[in-house]
Amino acid sequence: MAKKSANDYFQRGIEYFNQNDLDQAIIQFTEAVKLDPALTDARNNLAVVYSNRGIRFFKEGNKKQAIADLTESARYNPDDLQTFGTLGYMYENTGNFNEAIDTYNKVINSFDSNTSNNFKSRIHSSRSGVYGMKCKEIKGDNEGDNEKYLKFINAAISDLEAGLKYAKDDPNANPESVDLEKEALKLLHSMRERHLKFMKDQ
Repeated sequence: MAKKSANDYFQRGIEYFNQNDLDQAIIQFTEAVKLDPALTDARNNLAVVYSNRGIRFFKEGNKKQAIADLTESARYNPDDLQTFGTLGYMYENTGNFNEAIDTYNKVINSFDSNTSNNFKSRIHSSRSGVYGMKCKEIKGDNEGDNEKYLKFINAAISDLEAGLKYAKDDPNANPESVDLEKEALKLLHSMRERHLKFMKDQ
């Protein structure tokens, strides 16, 4: 029996992918990459299949495996900002706020002229929400940490302002979402003013 080539495994991976058998597709594409690490199509397809399976796991409630799959997807296609954005959302949704911030940082630092204003707005707004959650974590600490709280609330405000700026330049921006974010920005400014007064009165 002839030994299978990288292309043989790749073609089998395509067949399984078309049948929506993501587990077998991953096995086949992985074997193709092992035999030929330079087989770009196999690597790209692995990124897509891991992403699709990760999203499926997330919807099913298996968030740990979802994060593992999205991490693999990003490893095979490190230039795909959408994947990192989804991974950041998963970290945020599971309370892994430091990991979420790190992931969103990577995305934002990779923005270029080809990145849509819609995506830029969503990522900045998402990171703003995580900074807001970090504020709640600190607020729940009996000892408190005024400077750290102020740092995170300033970061949340800065991100939300950036998100609104990009939304303004996005013809497809959802007006209701924009209005909600404007209200959230007002709330953040109010929270900062109250905290500055609290620090001053201490």
